[in-house]
Amino acid sequence: QPQLAQEIYALSRRDEGHFPFMIVSINLTKLSLDALRAGALTKLCNGANAVAQTLHDLYAGCYLHFHTQWKARSLTIVDFDALKKEMARLTLRRPATLIKRFRAWKRAPTGPQPSGFAEFG
Repeated sequence: QPQLAQEIYALSRRDEGHFPFMIVSINLTKLSLDALRAGALTKLCNGANAVAQTLHDLYAGCYLHFHTQWKARSLTIVDFDALKKEMARLTLRRPATLIKRFRAWKRAPTGPQPSGFAEFG
């Protein structure tokens, strides 16, 4: 989603809380692929009959979660490893939630609202 990518890139460039955009992107790609290889996406891929789209939506869901958590918790580069570990658990244990939240964000009638995404209760 271009809007999400633009928001995340802008966030990565801010003086406070900046982060290396491409390094984060590579890490989120790895988390998504690890979930696929571990079988965490099998049911979702089979249900949708679409591996690539499911994997893409998980990746986008990861970036959305990263974006909202980074902003909401005022994280810095020092916090990246802890957030990455949190996201690794989510991709393996609750990938459907990440995907569902991304898809809901994408079709929100008032436009994408990433701030309400952090509810994983």
